[in-house]
Amino acid sequence: MNRKGIVSIALFDCVDIIQYIFPILHGEIGLGNYLLNHLYTWVDYRIEKVTEEEMEKRKLFRTIIEEMELKEGGLMEFLSGGGRLLIELKTERAELKELKQFRDEDDQFMHTTQERKEFDVRIKELNVEIKDLQEEKDRLNSLFQVKKIVYEVAKKELDEYKKKRAKEQVFAQSSRKRKRGSDDKIAASK
Repeated sequence: MNRKGIVSIALFDCVDIIQYIFPILHGEIGLGNYLLNHLYTWVDYRIEKVTEEEMEKRKLFRTIIEEMELKEGGLMEFLSGGGRLLIELKTERAELKELKQFRDEDDQFMHTTQERKEFDVRIKELNVEIKDLQEEKDRLNSLFQVKKIVYEVAKKELDEYKKKRAKEQVFAQSSRKRKRGSDDKIAASK
């Protein structure tokens, strides 16, 4: 499980708190992150005038990204281990099939009937292993693809919010210009 912070009992419980050294850099980074997050929140609410609904969508979008990365990590982990094994098993199966059918120049099988039966048994064993690994690969890939689709949908939703906000800002700017223009006309007529 990927948890942050203290996740187990300390190795040395004999060290007193007096002996503790505060990680100054980590403290500064934490304060910097807090200020940066506070600034982003302030900009969202005060300058961009982001609605609560959009803020919730953004939080959901971040969660979707984390889930997608987790599924992608699971798939990559499988491909680096089980994926290699899958390729090796498929290669071995292909070689055995070829050996089983191999003939000499007189068009006679190079291997005895007993050897070809042993090849068949091994090919059947390989088929079972390959099937299991292929199913696992397909399952992990489909989970990742589903998360990818959910990500694309959520991204489109956020883009719609941005477009809507941009239209509202353009409308607000043009109405301010019209108001300024009418104020100038009133001042000129006086």
